[in-house]
Amino acid sequence: MTGPGRLRAPLAPRRPALHATSAYVVCTTPRSGSWLFSEGLGATGVAGHPREWFNVIEEQQQRARWGLAGPGDASPLSYLAHVVGQGSTPNGVFGLKLHYYQLADLSAQLARVDGFRGLPVEEAISAAFPEVRYIWLTRRDKARQAISYYRACQSEIWWQIESDEPGGSGSTDAPEPVFDAAEIARLERLVVANDAKWQGFFARCRIDPLVITYEELGAGYAGTISRVLSWLGVAEPDPSQIRPPRLRRQADELSEAWLARYAAVKAKPRRDGLPQDGPLQDSAQDSAVPAADPRSPVFALTRTPPGTLPAAWRQWLAQALLQGMPHASVIETVTKNGFHRDLVDAEIRAALAHPYFLAGRDSRAHLTRGVRILGALDRLARLQPGAETVSRHSRPPRATFCAEYYAANRPVVLTDLMGDWPAMTRWTPGYLRSALGDEEVEIMAGRDGDPDYEANAGRHRRQIRFGDFVDMVYGGGEGNDSYLVANNQFFQRPAAQVLLDDVAPFAEYLDPARLAGRCFFWFGPGGTVTPLHHDPCNILVAQVTGRKRVRLIPSTQWEHVYTDASYVSDIDCERPDFVRRPAFSHATVLDVTISPGEVLFIPVGWSHHVRALEPSISISFTNFAFPNDYRW
Repeated sequence: MTGPGRLRAPLAPRRPALHATSAYVVCTTPRSGSWLFSEGLGATGVAGHPREWFNVIEEQQQRARWGLAGPGDASPLSYLAHVVGQGSTPNGVFGLKLHYYQLADLSAQLARVDGFRGLPVEEAISAAFPEVRYIWLTRRDKARQAISYYRACQSEIWWQIESDEPGGSGSTDAPEPVFDAAEIARLERLVVANDAKWQGFFARCRIDPLVITYEELGAGYAGTISRVLSWLGVAEPDPSQIRPPRLRRQADELSEAWLARYAAVKAKPRRDGLPQDGPLQDSAQDSAVPAADPRSPVFALTRTPPGTLPAAWRQWLAQALLQGMPHASVIETVTKNGFHRDLVDAEIRAALAHPYFLAGRDSRAHLTRGVRILGALDRLARLQPGAETVSRHSRPPRATFCAEYYAANRPVVLTDLMGDWPAMTRWTPGYLRSALGDEEVEIMAGRDGDPDYEANAGRHRRQIRFGDFVDMVYGGGEGNDSYLVANNQFFQRPAAQVLLDDVAPFAEYLDPARLAGRCFFWFGPGGTVTPLHHDPCNILVAQVTGRKRVRLIPSTQWEHVYTDASYVSDIDCERPDFVRRPAFSHATVLDVTISPGEVLFIPVGWSHHVRALEPSISISFTNFAFPNDYRW
């Protein structure tokens, strides 16, 4: 297949592609707007998640974060598979961002995979990533680009999201940066040279890329993103439907002041009496791109101190040792990820002798005893009749519910409880529009463009007319992009009382006096997902409209679920990766579908994953008549 951005003579893959159906590479240089561009494409939910997957620092962080822990799981092919999984959207589109120097890192990765070894880099990319296309993102104003590059290197703040922490390891309270014309000039020559190298790559490989400039992206963000989507063939969106960028512009008055100072330096005559021609030249260097000054922040940023492991791998190593992984396996895993055996051995010895590690080992011993007690309780619980199913019980009395389910930490579907709820007959789309149509409400939106949308919930809060959201839910088709969830605190709005009046809380099990702040509204289209997590309290979920499929895992099987500090697991219950999360294969997953009029009791600590099968409204309650406050 030929076309803009493709190899004109595409080469047949030498091995099966890595689970994407199409791919594109954003070829760029630092401070060309690539964060803004990539974030905008990812936010559409249909254009992959282009990131610097082959940046050495990013790769090591991801390897440690993803737990490529077993020696056999540290292979380049395993990392590539994880990259494609994380970098693809549900429609199979994979996105990759590359600075020119990362092209060599990608080439080295692919050369270590059977089937790609020995291929030129462009052929290996075509073999690994199907239907690959290329975008060249460049910036015309190289002086401004170099100043931005230098300031980012000094502050280590590479991007900033509105109302969020800066992206990078820097701080907004960092000292004022110091102007250095020679270093800015070196960076200007660097980005000019790397742009030329990209052009040489395109010419050599007969690639006709889609060209996007920083300037046009800034002047017409929505139109540029829309144009790329059309070029990729994934959508024909109206630019007005592209959400505005979340990234904050980082250039400021200081940037403009530096630009003027830099221009003045460049305007000074050279030693031969002629004006500077292009980027400022260093008279001590004949090279087009001289080496960085060792005192420069750029020098410090781009070099790993000799004889050390990155922090992410030191953390992984400590966790592996605390979990009892044999030293030989630890050494094999880390060395397969590119580090010298002697370095890893020295890090193990240092860790084992460190007082922090010794304290962690004691804490781990206490934790292990607790896990073993849970394991014993789990084995006993499985002896109960029906332990691997969720039973249904019609209107059990309070004492029965408490003894058989609440106190027993056992889920149940309660039936015949909602027949007197006005909501069961009133809550049609028309009624919802008439009752609250003009009310501004908060929803979660843009979730499709963020694989970690649950952890990043604060970034996805949007205001919308309730009537417009009703139309989205019932007229927009299935999807997980927009959802009104408990954390949007819908029932805390005075105007929502009109809907709350249509609900009759279950006095047999709940305390009506404690309803305020303990009753939550969930509303979204079919296809909305609440990822696997557990809550620190017991919950009743009353299904008003639509059906939901719920997967539940006993609280006693906590060690199989890999939840983080916020109670969320990264396991996809619908497509579990048992290689990466092997203990999950031992989890008991109870599968239940709740329909309108049914109420699901989810016990405290039980992990659950929820998918709406149709447009759905649920009401959840935590104001039980029994104790429901637990320390976690």
